[in-house]
Amino acid sequence: MPSGRLLAQACASWAMGLALALGGAAPARAWTRSELESADAHVHIWPSGQALVALSLELTVRGGWLSRFEVTGLDPGSRLDPDKPPWLLHEDGRKVTPRAQLQPDGTLVLELDRADAPRRGLHRLGVVYFTQLTATDRPSGKRTISWAMPAWRVDLEDVDLWINAPAGARLANRDETALDGSVARLLRTSGERTVLHLHRVQLPRTLAFGVELELPANPAPPRRARVLPRMENGGTPAGAWLGALVVAIAWLKRASVRARCARSGRRPLPLLALPARARVALMFALGLGGAVCYPRSPAVGLTLLAGVVMLALDRRIAGVRDAPPAAVSGRARLEPMYDLFGTTSWLDATTPPGALLLASLYALGLLRVALGGGLGAWLELVLLVTPLWLTATRLHARAATPAGPLAAQHAQAESTSMEAIAEAGTQVKPRAGGDRRAPDRAA
Repeated sequence: MPSGRLLAQACASWAMGLALALGGAAPARAWTRSELESADAHVHIWPSGQALVALSLELTVRGGWLSRFEVTGLDPGSRLDPDKPPWLLHEDGRKVTPRAQLQPDGTLVLELDRADAPRRGLHRLGVVYFTQLTATDRPSGKRTISWAMPAWRVDLEDVDLWINAPAGARLANRDETALDGSVARLLRTSGERTVLHLHRVQLPRTLAFGVELELPANPAPPRRARVLPRMENGGTPAGAWLGALVVAIAWLKRASVRARCARSGRRPLPLLALPARARVALMFALGLGGAVCYPRSPAVGLTLLAGVVMLALDRRIAGVRDAPPAAVSGRARLEPMYDLFGTTSWLDATTPPGALLLASLYALGLLRVALGGGLGAWLELVLLVTPLWLTATRLHARAATPAGPLAAQHAQAESTSMEAIAEAGTQVKPRAGGDRRAPDRAA
């Protein structure tokens, strides 16, 4: 019957339109009814024809949940940006990351677990990918480059297209006539770039919305970018608090080591032998220099701050006198516990408080990286001050047993300057009668 045939065709058309409602988006594993409402794209174009495309789609789910769908018609040979994976923003503000695969023919396949799949409501999908646009060189030396959105199978509203191209780019002549009065255009130049904005109140289905640009023959070389200071989330230059923390931690480490050695009759031998006042002045000078240089040049700033850490390091701990009288008292029996949990243990990786503090600092830095914040100044700080936790520990102090007068004289001589040692080595006392024989070897 004709009426039956018409009814069957209408049902088939409705089913096909439902399956292709997202310009080729096909749900799977679960029944769903969804429609694409709007789209916008931001395209950054380089003179070579390479482009970075950020495509954003607004879709409505009217029933079921959308666990898998496809977006067809993207540029063939494109590849997803590894630093910015596709995302889906739910109507309630929850943001999830679907499993994505961009096939060589330009088909994007997205899959979501049922718990993350969008249900009834208005949602937004975003994808960022790199592509190589087709460029045509003209006899005049100019180059034309074109890009277009996929031809969606449904009517869209409020579609925006932003093109960021090299300075001097403009619409090609034939593209000027192709754009009808329904397209609002705005072309402006900002620095070394030209920004073109196209807006359509309504985009009919199956109509590709794009642009063809004409690039200048000899684009001006870009100016050297102004180096901006490295900032943290709060807007404070990272070097300010980084330098202050490095100097403070180095100073506390040096003070704690000397306090522990004073209790046990030992003496720390610094890695760099300097007078006390000169050491303090140099530590603060390097810390200030690192704080100032880090925002502009992190490598230089970290090098200066590494100098602060080196000034606080000790190469070993030596015994300089006999054990103090407190060694036979009841207080000495508590000394091991004080070394493990006292105030001098927080910057010692061989004690429970010190190990816990160092592990917490690394955990916070790695958590920041996992959340997409990058290495940042925090993790650089932890890596920089880690040697302070690993040197002059309680185990190094325990290995340096205080000895008698001979050991004290030897440690005292080792800690003196090289000039004094050389001078002492050149002095030879003559024997009576002018005999300068070497002293006899001890039996």
